[in-house]
Amino acid sequence: MPAADKTKSCQYKAGFGKAVITPPEGISLAGYFEPRPNTGKYDDLYVRAFVVTDGETTAGILMFDLCLMPRVLVLRVREAVRKAGLAFADNLICAAIHTHTGPDVGGLFRTDKDYPDYIESIVQKAGAAAKQAAADLVPAECYLGGVEHNPFAYVRRYWMKDGRVVTNPGKCNPEVVKPEGEVDRQVNVLAVKSGGKTRGLLVNLSNHTDTIGGDKVSADWPGAMERTVQKELGDVPVLTLVAPQGDINHFDIGSDVSQTNYEEACRIGEGYGKIVLGVMPKLKPIKPGKLSVASCEFEFARRDIPQEKIDEAKALLATEAGESGAMTSEDLAKGAGGVMRIFAKSLLKFEELKKDGPRTTEVQSLRFGHEFAIHALPGEPFTGIGKAIREQAKFGKVFIASLANDHCGYTCMPECYQRGGYEILPTAYGGCREDFAETLIKVSLELLNG
Repeated sequence: MPAADKTKSCQYKAGFGKAVITPPEGISLAGYFEPRPNTGKYDDLYVRAFVVTDGETTAGILMFDLCLMPRVLVLRVREAVRKAGLAFADNLICAAIHTHTGPDVGGLFRTDKDYPDYIESIVQKAGAAAKQAAADLVPAECYLGGVEHNPFAYVRRYWMKDGRVVTNPGKCNPEVVKPEGEVDRQVNVLAVKSGGKTRGLLVNLSNHTDTIGGDKVSADWPGAMERTVQKELGDVPVLTLVAPQGDINHFDIGSDVSQTNYEEACRIGEGYGKIVLGVMPKLKPIKPGKLSVASCEFEFARRDIPQEKIDEAKALLATEAGESGAMTSEDLAKGAGGVMRIFAKSLLKFEELKKDGPRTTEVQSLRFGHEFAIHALPGEPFTGIGKAIREQAKFGKVFIASLANDHCGYTCMPECYQRGGYEILPTAYGGCREDFAETLIKVSLELLNG
């Protein structure tokens, strides 16, 4: 029987919406250690909405071309969706693509800067995009597939000859012994079709979204991937669900070729776009099943910082300032004084915020029967977390979206905290306890398998 006949009775309706959220010139870009007021754009940023219903439950995703999603922003967006007259606000996953050339909406390293008018515009446009998607609902079929082929991702944490693990040790560094972990090679696609025509795509893959640098706005490789797909399929929205990538990026340290520029973002995005287009003819229809949403809000404690580390931070900040400028994690690996001072300030801010007690975060699952699920994790989990959840979940396929519903920094595997690398360093947003990975896995499996 043809695939179209198998899905004729599909109970889903789906819709899409989007709005431009490109910041005005002058608003600082996120993701590095110092403010970077933007001087223009390479391409526009969007909030994209996907809404799906089975007639009883309505849910969806709001995907933002931002670096991160602070919890306070997520709550404001959901409130805007409610005010737009939509009752399913709490069933929306709010996630970011993690572009490092998007606006600073949460002071990742700087906690004293805000852009209230611009942030309010993001909130309102997100509500409008969700309303547009809800108004766009039409009978739809969902098709699923993927491939074990992610040629643009590399482990970014390496064992060094001195026994440490270093993040981004630099290209062609002779002190590198081997990568600490493995790359998640899966590139998965969900196509939403109506009447045989593709209306939108959800793409789930693992890679960091930091290939450009500089001071111009861009959606990085996810934007280039969407444009590549649209050349073939028309003006269909492509929502990039970034899989756990806290220990992954695009740097091939065995090559001395520069990989920090807009051209590199386009190269990677076009490459992913071609992979997605190659998967499309092989997608299989999902059997219609009850749509359900499960969410768990829970408290987690911040890490305990030894007093000697606090004293070291205070002593460093008491010395005369060193380097400044647009410093990166590679500068941190080299021990650049300017970056170390920023982390010292962040550690002291972290210790101050710790007095507020445990933080609340959220894990959320959107389940399509028992065949497919989209699972949202806060912050930047390491790939091992996503792998553990996928392997133990009772589903044929699970898309795991990181950077969703909250930002709580990196969640490392427990063994990594004694090895080194800058992911273990506490920041105002980050600094989860060493057992937080185990908590995320446990809570996730309870939601998915419950």
